Amino acid sequence: MEAISGSGTVRLIAPGNNVFSGGFHSEAAEHQKPTVLSSKTRNTIKVIDDSNAGILAAKDNYGTRLECVYGTLAPTGRPGGVCEDTQGNRYKLLFD
Repeated sequence: MEAISGSGTVRLIAPGNNVFSGGFHSEAAEHQKPTVLSSKTRNTIKVIDDSNAGILAAKDNYGTRLECVYGTLAPTGRPGGVCEDTQGNRYKLLFD
């Protein structure tokens, strides 16, 4: 989890061993502009502090785009998030 703005590469493995590769960028939520992640999906989680929230985007080998929003979740205080892809699938994002 980033405490300040940052960016980097990401590799996600979705159910069915579908691999998405892309990048992440953490910054305040008001500066994030997702194109796939719907506000309905995004609002299924509540982050404790938007300043440590981030967004990531990745594509698989078939061109499916996945976008996630992540941060420290209320009420658990643990990092996590939610994702949505261009096929309309939604995923929980877990950190270990």
